[in-house]
Amino acid sequence: MRNAIWMAVAITSLGLAACSRTETPAETNSDVASAAREGAQDVAEAQRDAAGTNADAAVDTAQASQSVTEVQAEADYKVAIEKCDAQTGAARDACQSEAKARLDTARANAKAAVEATEKQAGK
Repeated sequence: MRNAIWMAVAITSLGLAACSRTETPAETNSDVASAAREGAQDVAEAQRDAAGTNADAAVDTAQASQSVTEVQAEADYKVAIEKCDAQTGAARDACQSEAKARLDTARANAKAAVEATEKQAGK
C-alpha cells in the first residue's frame, strides 16, 4: 500500500513537471502553424456552408417572388378581362388577347427569374 502511494506521488510529480516544461521555439512555431491551418480549414468549411445556405435562400426567395408575381398577374388579368367586357366584337377579342398575353409574359418572366437564380445557385 505504501509503495502504491509513493508510486502515485512519483507519477503525479512527473506529470506536473512535464506540464510546466517550456516549449522550444520550434515546437511553438509548429503548434502555431498547426492551429492556423486548422483555423483556416474551419473558416473555409463555414464559408462553404454559408454559401450553400445563401444559395438555398436565394432560390426560396425567387420561388416566393414567382408565386407573388403570378398571383398579381392573375389578379390583373381578371380585372383586364372585366374591362374587356365593356367592348364588343373585334375590339373585345383584341383586348382579351392582350390581357392573356400580359398574363403569359408575367408568368414566363417569373419562371425565368427562378430558373436563372437556380442556375446561379447551382441547383
